[in-house]
Amino acid sequence: MATDDVGANVSDRVREAAYAAVGLGVLGVQGLQVHRRSVAKQVEPQVREAAVRLQRLASAADDAVNPVLERLED
Repeated sequence: MATDDVGANVSDRVREAAYAAVGLGVLGVQGLQVHRRSVAKQVEPQVREAAVRLQRLASAADDAVNPVLERLED
């Protein structure tokens, strides 16, 4: 085997390894995107419910504080 053949063979193997690494990286990123979307779908209803509860709590606090503030202003 000539030195040029060995160098070309090594170069081809390195190129194939690089392509495989990039391919695996792309598959990994796609898998993470699928997982992120799945988690977002599971968490979204809980976040909406928490927002509604916070709005109710803020409204209740406002209703409780406003009469006190009105008395203080008078």
